Amino acid sequence: LSIRQLDWMIHCLQNAKNAGIEDNIINSCIGGREKVTVVDAMAFSSDNGNTKCFDWEGQRLCPWGVHKPWAKTKFLEGDEYLELITYCPEIEALKFFLNK
Repeated sequence: LSIRQLDWMIHCLQNAKNAGIEDNIINSCIGGREKVTVVDAMAFSSDNGNTKCFDWEGQRLCPWGVHKPWAKTKFLEGDEYLELITYCPEIEALKFFLNK
């Protein structure tokens, strides 16, 4: 799951000077961050519940992809997690199988 183009990702990884944390590698590549807007990133994916559904230009947008949106305990207690589940009910099944 990536918001960036495949050819750019391959070029970035082949020419990376950093090793280790994926975010550091990607952020060190030219053209990595400046081509992705904040709203596009938030609508694309939620990592560990850091982003959730939000209002943008009169629309309610929810992330297209998720990675452990239940990871933030505070997030679980609110209506925001329930809203995300209405858009993607499979989240609860994924949570169940990953916690086995």
